[in-house]
Amino acid sequence: MKTLLFCTAYADCPEAWNGRLKSWYEYYKTSTVKRDKILVIDDGSPCRPDFIPEDEFKTLHPHLGRHSAIIVPGWFRSFSQAGIYANDNKFDKIVHLESDAYLLSDRIIECVNSIETGWHAVWCSRHGMPEPAIQVICRDQFVSLGHFFNVPYGTYAASCIDGMLPYTHIHHEFVGDRYGEGGDVIPPGADFCCQTSPDMINRYREKALV
Repeated sequence: MKTLLFCTAYADCPEAWNGRLKSWYEYYKTSTVKRDKILVIDDGSPCRPDFIPEDEFKTLHPHLGRHSAIIVPGWFRSFSQAGIYANDNKFDKIVHLESDAYLLSDRIIECVNSIETGWHAVWCSRHGMPEPAIQVICRDQFVSLGHFFNVPYGTYAASCIDGMLPYTHIHHEFVGDRYGEGGDVIPPGADFCCQTSPDMINRYREKALV
């Protein structure tokens, strides 16, 4: 299946790009997560990263931003554009991995690689909800994706949009959470991690090599 792997992004200065996003980009460039293209969709940053090729970086203007935990017009527009891009360029699958989200184990990567239908998310135990930072959306759900995002953002602005996405499958079988919200350590045996800092993933990878 022709697969698009994407994340949303924003940085207010050149130095900011070299933290979270560079860590994410370098991780997935060498990952076994199957993809035909990586795309970073930027919410109107005043500068762009120098380590990402032009064809893997798309900037949207003006900057819309994030105004609270539930008011996220920049993310909404960026996600919408990923769906449009995937459909226009005849992709069969979208793998959305936010820039603080890491697939760690072979078993979760094999699952993501094997998915051919549906709209999938993993489970966030910390908040008791599907984790929107890790999603897989296949072509049979592109119409549903279009319907959800092809409305004015104000329709959702007063609600927690994370819980409104029309998933068809929620995966509870994987070990993982927003470990970065509760500390700075990824526990052994985790399949995924969200809210991950570059230091966290670097320490995890170093331990895995020992």
